[in-house]
Amino acid sequence: MLAARREPELRAVAAQSGTQVEVWSRTCAAARRGPLLDAALGRFGHVDVWVNNAGRGITRLVTELSDTDVDE
Repeated sequence: MLAARREPELRAVAAQSGTQVEVWSRTCAAARRGPLLDAALGRFGHVDVWVNNAGRGITRLVTELSDTDVDE
């Protein structure tokens, strides 16, 4: 499953994923993962790996982040 804010870029990545896998894509904001997670669970029944690569400025070391920081 792929998700991104911009549909043209999302379609381009999906097209590069090849035909050996099923690619299901949705446009959304990465900060709103609840609806996307619900959609993935509804479609696939589970999530193996979640990579949320949204840009955000963090001014501390990763080892200093709390669970709340990561959730944000």
